[in-house]
Amino acid sequence: MQASVTVFLSMILICIVSLMCTLLQSARMAGSGWYLQTALNSSLDSLMSKYHREAWEQYHILLLEADRKEKLEQEVSEYLEQYLSSDTVYGMKKKELEVADMTMVTDKRGDPLEREILDYMKYGIWTETEKEMDAGELAETIRSADGIAAVKASYQISSDHAFRLEETLEEIRESLEKQKQYAEEGKRELKSCQGRAFIKTGKKLAGELERMPVLTENYNRAAKLLEADLDTAEREAEQKREDIGEKAWELIKSQIDSYRSYTDKEGERRGEVERIKAAAMENRGITDTAVEMAEEVQEYIDSWEADDEDDELDEEALWDDVLSVFSRCHISAPSYQKGIADKKRLNVLEKISKMASKDLLDLTLPEDIKPSVQKMDMSEFPSGGGEGYEAGIRLSEAGELAERALISEYAAAHFLKFQAGEGEEDRNRLLYEQEYLLNGKKRDRDNLHQMVKKLIGIREGMNLLSILGDSEKRSEARLLAASLTGAASATPIADIVAFFIMGVWAFAESVEDVRALLRGERVPLIKGSSDWKLDLDELFHFVDNQEEIHDSGGKTGLDYGQYLKGFFLIQDPAQRNERMLDMMQYNLSRKQKSFRMKRCAVGMAVECTASGAVFDIRKNAKYRY
Repeated sequence: MQASVTVFLSMILICIVSLMCTLLQSARMAGSGWYLQTALNSSLDSLMSKYHREAWEQYHILLLEADRKEKLEQEVSEYLEQYLSSDTVYGMKKKELEVADMTMVTDKRGDPLEREILDYMKYGIWTETEKEMDAGELAETIRSADGIAAVKASYQISSDHAFRLEETLEEIRESLEKQKQYAEEGKRELKSCQGRAFIKTGKKLAGELERMPVLTENYNRAAKLLEADLDTAEREAEQKREDIGEKAWELIKSQIDSYRSYTDKEGERRGEVERIKAAAMENRGITDTAVEMAEEVQEYIDSWEADDEDDELDEEALWDDVLSVFSRCHISAPSYQKGIADKKRLNVLEKISKMASKDLLDLTLPEDIKPSVQKMDMSEFPSGGGEGYEAGIRLSEAGELAERALISEYAAAHFLKFQAGEGEEDRNRLLYEQEYLLNGKKRDRDNLHQMVKKLIGIREGMNLLSILGDSEKRSEARLLAASLTGAASATPIADIVAFFIMGVWAFAESVEDVRALLRGERVPLIKGSSDWKLDLDELFHFVDNQEEIHDSGGKTGLDYGQYLKGFFLIQDPAQRNERMLDMMQYNLSRKQKSFRMKRCAVGMAVECTASGAVFDIRKNAKYRY
C-alpha cells in the first residue's frame, strides 16, 4: 500500500515537472519571438531615423535614401546584431534577413508624397487666414470660367469664318456693280457709235464676268468652312456644358444660337449665288458674241470705201445689230443686304481678338518687371518632363476637397512663385516653381507665360459671363454691332457681331485684370459693375495703347497667389504630385548632385529568420513615415 502511494506521487510529480518544463520552454519560445520582434522593430526604426534632413527642413517630408537593397539589409543587420549580441537569455543567432518590400515616394505617380503632405498639414500647422470664398466655390468657378473661355474661343473662330463669308459676298456684290456699270457704259457707247470704246468696255465686262465662278467658289468654300467649324464648336460646347453650369450655359446658349440662325438664312443666299453664277456664264457668252460682232463691224467700217459720191455708210444700223445682241445681257443687283458696313472699326476689334495668339506675357507684364530666364534640366525627373496642364476629376466629396485645399496651401507655402517687382536673380534655381507645377515648362519665362494665358482665359470667361448677365453692357454691344453692320434691326449677322464684340470686350478686360494681378493687386473672381475697367469706346484705343489703361487694381478679391491655388484645386493629382517631386529633386540636388527621388523610400518591410535554442523563428516588421 505504501509503495503504491509512492509510485502514484512520483507519477504525479513527473507530470507536474513535465508541465512546468513545457510551460518554461513555451515561455522561452514566446520570449524569443517577442525579443526578436522588438529587436527587428527597433532596428528598422533606427534605419528609418536616418531620413534626409534637407528634405525635411525644406519640404517637411520624410525620405530615406535607398540606393541599394543589399546596403539597406546590411544596415538593418548591423542594428539587429547589436540587440542579439546583448541577449544572454535566449541565445538567438541571425540566419537570414531581407528587405521584403519598399514603398518609394515615386510609386503610383507620387501618391505616397501626397499622403506625407496631408499628414504634415493635418497636424494643425496650417491655419487658414483670409479667403474670399470657400475652396469648393473657387474650384467650381474656375472650372466654369475655363469652360466658358473654351466655348467663347470656339465661336470666335466661327465669327471669323462668318466675317470671311460676308467678305466674299461683298466681293460678289462689288463685281456685280462693276458688271452693271460696264454694261450700261457699253450700251451708251453702242448708241453713240463708239465702236472702239465699246470693244474695250466689253472686254472689261468679260473679264469681270470671268471672275464670277472664282468668287462663287470662294463663297462656297467659306460657307462650308463655317458650317464645319460651327459643327465642331457645337460639339465642344456640349462637352463643356457640365463644367460651365446650367445658369451660365443658358446665358451663353442664347448667344451661340444666333450662329445657327445665320447659317439657316445662308441657304437662301447660297441659292441666289448659284443663280448669279449661272447668269454670269450666260452673260459672258452674250458679251463675247457682242464684242466679236463689234470687232467685225469696226473692221468693216475702217475698210469701207464708197463706190460713188452718193454712197453713205449707215453706222447706226450696223451698231444697232450689235446693240440688239448686247442688250440681252442683263445684270441684276443682289437681293441680300450688305453685311458689314464699318469694316475699319471691325478690323480693329479683329486685331484685338488676334492678340490672344501673341506673346501675352509681353502684353501684360509691366515694363519695369523683367521675367526670370532661368532654365531647369528635365532629365531623370519623376514626371518624365511632360508639359501642359490637366484638370482632374470633379470634386465629389467634402473630404476630397479638403485634402486638395490642404495640398494647394502646402504648394503655396513651400514653392516659389512670381512676385511683383521681383526680377531675375543670379542663382541656379527656378523662381516660378508654382508656375512649373501647373505648366511643366523647362524655362521660367515659359511657365509664367503659360500661367498668364491661363489667367487671361479664366478672367475672360468670368468677364464674358458678367457682360451677358448685365443688360446695360449687352445693350451697348448690340448697339455697336448694329452700327458696324448697318442693320436697322436685329439680324443674324448683327447678333454674331454682337457676341464677337462681347468676346473681344471680355478679352481686353481680362488683359487689364492680369496686369493688375502681376502688379500684386487683387481682382474679384466675379466682378460687379464697379469693378469693371474698360468702357466699350476704349476698346478702339486698346491696340495702339497696349499699356495699362487703368492703373486701378482692386483691394478686394483674389491676388495672384490665390488664383494659383484655385488651379491647384482642380489640377490632376498625379500630375501635381509628380511635378512637386520634380521641384524637390531639382532643388535638393543642387547641394547633393546624386539625389534622386526614385531612390527615396517612405516605407519598408523586412523579414528575419533567427535560430533559437530548439528551432528557427521568423518575424517581419513594417515601417511607414
